[in-house]
Amino acid sequence: MIKNITTFFSASLLLCGLGGCGTTNDTPIVKEINDISISPTSATLYATANELDLKAYVNYSDGTSADVTQAARWETDFSKASLAYGRLVPKVNGDGNGSNTTLDVTISYRSLNDTQNGMVTIVPLSALHIDDSNISGTPAADTNYTFKATADYANGDQNVSIDANNSNQIVWSVEGNATLVSVGGGEATISFSKGEANVTVTGFYDINATKSYTIN
Repeated sequence: MIKNITTFFSASLLLCGLGGCGTTNDTPIVKEINDISISPTSATLYATANELDLKAYVNYSDGTSADVTQAARWETDFSKASLAYGRLVPKVNGDGNGSNTTLDVTISYRSLNDTQNGMVTIVPLSALHIDDSNISGTPAADTNYTFKATADYANGDQNVSIDANNSNQIVWSVEGNATLVSVGGGEATISFSKGEANVTVTGFYDINATKSYTIN
């Protein structure tokens, strides 16, 4: 019986030696990277846009691709916009003279890089307006009111809502007998007391709209 068992194990070891005993000699498949690209290839946004989300992809020889947005290095003119991990936020109001400004965007991943010249167009803010339509007549003291703003842009778009996705570089302020209770989503909540008060919304430090109120 012992002899038979020994013969069985010897045969098994021989077969493992010849056949690999369950292992494989297949070479791992490594995809060849053709290039890297940015998506979208062009974009236009308002200077007041809170962000533009860009993507970086490596493109393989088999026609597939992989998202490397978080791993890629992003570059642009950082005096005009911030850009990290594909998230671009304007810093300037167009070219500063009422016209659009454009940005080149470059991504780098390992030894690959891609530059899209003039990829992003920033449309400047030209005017702001205060929407106080929820106030009927004279505002009452010790009552909270919600103020909204709309904007005009250099491309001819008018009365565009300043909202949670479009409130970059927008600031609310009050003077006189008013208190700025809260600001959020491009709106301001303001409370008045008896007397005179001004409400102002400002974009990029020098474009503003002001409304004055008398509270009895």
